[in-house]
Amino acid sequence: MDAFAFGEEAAAGLGVRLARTRLALLSATALLTAALVRCVGVIGFVSLILPHATSALTGSGHARLLSVTALTGASSWCGSTPAPARSSIPQEVLVSVVTSLIGVPASWAVLYRG
Repeated sequence: MDAFAFGEEAAAGLGVRLARTRLALLSATALLTAALVRCVGVIGFVSLILPHATSALTGSGHARLLSVTALTGASSWCGSTPAPARSSIPQEVLVSVVTSLIGVPASWAVLYRG
């Protein structure tokens, strides 16, 4: 994975099989994401998107990115819980719906931005 940080040409120059490695990395990422969402729920999916969305605001400095991502994550959780708290439907279901309504468009925006 570190070889890809310098670009595909550099990775190929280091002897990395590009197609095979890319397929393995994408498959592992998809499986880990599916496992996270299955175990934690939709809020885990949103938390995978937040670092990418906040890096557009803060740049790639990890110290600032970590703190802004933590604040963004807390804000998104607090923003999605008040409406379900006033409903008769179980709160877990409604929090998932609210985070899906926010998270899916955000993930598409991050996907098409990159």
